[in-house]
Amino acid sequence: MNALEVTPISETFGTRVRGQQLQNLRAHPKDVETIQHLLVHRGVVVLSDVNIDADQFVDLGQLFGEVRPARIKDKSLSPPASEYVFVGRRTSDNIPSKLTRADVAHIWHADYSTAGPIPKLAAQYTVNVNDGGGWLSFADMRKAYATLPPATQAQLRGLGAVHYEHPVGVDVEPPGQAAALSWEERHKGAIHPLVMISESGIPQLCLPARPDSPVQGMDEKQSAAFLELLWSHALSNGEPWDIEPKTGDIVIWNNHAIAHKRSEWPLDKERLVWFITTH
Repeated sequence: MNALEVTPISETFGTRVRGQQLQNLRAHPKDVETIQHLLVHRGVVVLSDVNIDADQFVDLGQLFGEVRPARIKDKSLSPPASEYVFVGRRTSDNIPSKLTRADVAHIWHADYSTAGPIPKLAAQYTVNVNDGGGWLSFADMRKAYATLPPATQAQLRGLGAVHYEHPVGVDVEPPGQAAALSWEERHKGAIHPLVMISESGIPQLCLPARPDSPVQGMDEKQSAAFLELLWSHALSNGEPWDIEPKTGDIVIWNNHAIAHKRSEWPLDKERLVWFITTH
């Protein structure tokens, strides 16, 4: 069997992988090692032209870590996949009248950072989608940290921030809407260090999605100014890029090192997307 076809997506991070082996990676441990290496060093891997079922998708995730139970179970799947796979679905006969939280993720974030330990990896399998069905965007938080001034890097040591759950999730609040949560309520969430160290010893920024999140040791005004500074730097220096996932694409990303966001799914576009995360 031919070797995997590996193509960089950008100069610094992100790689597209093609090959017949992707239909049954468990049978090809050397190729699993190749993809693991790419996830560590390139941050985002897109497996293209894959055609597997939900149980096989969960099994693929298990090759890279312990797959976490889904927060919302979907009756369209049978066990064991139904325990682990979050389903994003829209067909021509269930088009909603407006976008929902499942349709949008406009704010840069790490998945599930508001609920305890941050999952190590996230994977989205586009089972079926029309062209123009939405974009994923990624930014390298390792590069963002590495390009900070030394004084700012020193200031970050030992600092943490609260990642709190917002009523509209990771969507943008309607224009002119006041903050939905008080300063006190915004302290109710998971606290993560602003700098995380990877297993290979590389520091990476870990910023809360909400720019009004509390930073330890800072008041509301100071926290907002500091997070605005950090996010502005991260998006200017993290070399962000976009991808429009096609049917058969499995996008896997390092959820600790790579921030991401997603455009809305247009109401007139059908889709079936499966999503898992791993420890």
